[in-house]
Amino acid sequence: MNTLHPNRALPPQELEARRKTAARYFKQGKTRYWVSRHFQVSRPAASQWYARWKDGTLASRKPGKKEKLASDQKKKLAGIILNNPTDYGYSTQLWTLERITAVVKKKLKVAYKPRSLAHMLHSLGFSYQKPEQRAKERNETKIKTWMTKTWPALLKKGLPAH
Repeated sequence: MNTLHPNRALPPQELEARRKTAARYFKQGKTRYWVSRHFQVSRPAASQWYARWKDGTLASRKPGKKEKLASDQKKKLAGIILNNPTDYGYSTQLWTLERITAVVKKKLKVAYKPRSLAHMLHSLGFSYQKPEQRAKERNETKIKTWMTKTWPALLKKGLPAH
């Protein structure tokens, strides 16, 4: 099974090995241009390798962007979600992505776009919930009576059950 990201030609370990080999060439005095030609990479890539060699950061990093929230901030975010939105000044008890985004920006000092925050919430174990909408005039007693008495009586009369 191929576990590589679709945009990657080589696994992270091999990419790291290439950078370390390039670092040996940099130590020998080879130029970034020479390294780019030798490894058949772009000159900006060779320049990045050179900069990482100078910084001592040639090791592989986790692919993707660095997470904005630390683990303790994620726990705070979970606590925020478990609280009532009215605690944060909202008039209803419904969390929306826009509301959560605003509270995260205000309380945790981190700016997210709503869609990115949705992914974060999913990784924390939260799922999208849509509140059930019912009419204010709804009479549960009458509905139960209709379901248990009236509807079965209509079925006995031969009305089709759709």
